[in-house]
Amino acid sequence: MKMIIVSKADGTIVGAMPVAEGRQPREMQAGLAAGPGETIREVELPDEFSRIMDGEKLHDRLKAYLSKKP
Repeated sequence: MKMIIVSKADGTIVGAMPVAEGRQPREMQAGLAAGPGETIREVELPDEFSRIMDGEKLHDRLKAYLSKKP
C-alpha cells in the first residue's frame, strides 16, 4: 500500500493518507501539504498498515517503520 506521509525533522508524523489509485478526471481531490521544517514523501508500506484504525497508533508505527528505512 502506498501512503503520503508528512513528518517533522525529528521523525514525528504530522499526517498520513493513502494514495488514491484509479482517480477519475474531474473527481474532487484532497491532499496533504508540508509546513515549514516538515517533509512530505510517498512510501510503499506493508499491507498491515491498512488495518490500523487508531490514528495515534498508526503515527507511532509509521515513525518506527520509517526510522529503520535509509
